[in-house]
Amino acid sequence: MVHCKKVVKFCSSVLNYKKLLRISRAADCVLLGRPNCHFMSREDYEKLPPFCQDLPVKHCFMYSRMYYKKKRYTTAAYGANKKNNDSFVFLGDGRCVQIISIVKFPVLNKVLLYVENVPVSRAPLVRNDVFKFDSVKAVMDTDTCCKFFVPIEYVGEPSFCIKISVSERFVSHIPYGCTVE
Repeated sequence: MVHCKKVVKFCSSVLNYKKLLRISRAADCVLLGRPNCHFMSREDYEKLPPFCQDLPVKHCFMYSRMYYKKKRYTTAAYGANKKNNDSFVFLGDGRCVQIISIVKFPVLNKVLLYVENVPVSRAPLVRNDVFKFDSVKAVMDTDTCCKFFVPIEYVGEPSFCIKISVSERFVSHIPYGCTVE
C-alpha cells in the first residue's frame, strides 16, 4: 500500500525502479502505468451504468493494467503484442469478456471496465467417464460486437486467450499459482 509520495520516492530510490512512481489507487484497485485522459462523448456517456449517468462526468482516466484482489488484469491493447493475451476475464455471472479499457472516474473515485462480450462454449472441452476438463472454453465465432461498462466488483477470474489458428481460439482461467500474494 502506498500512502504518500515520500514513501514512493524513497522506495523508488532504494529499488532504482522508476515505474513505481506511476501508480494510482481507486477503491480496492491499484492502477498501473501512465493514465490517458479521455473526454466523454455522448455515445460514451450513454453506455455508462445508470448510477454514473446522474453525475457530472466529463472526463475519465484510462489505464492499461491494474491489480484487484491480488490479481492482475490487463487491456486488449496491452496484451495484443504479448506472447499470452491475458486481457480476458470471466465475470461473476459466468460471461466471458475482453477488457478494452480500465476506466477511473475522478468524480466517483470508482473504477469501471469497458469490455467486449466474448461468446464461449458452455460445454466442457473434454469430458469422459473419468474426468471433466471445463476450465478451457472454446471461443465461438460471431459477427455481433457488444461493448459495455462493468463495475469492478463484477470481475471474476482473470483469463487468457490461446490462439491455435485463425478460426480456433480458446479461453482459460489463469491458474491460482500465477497470481500475486
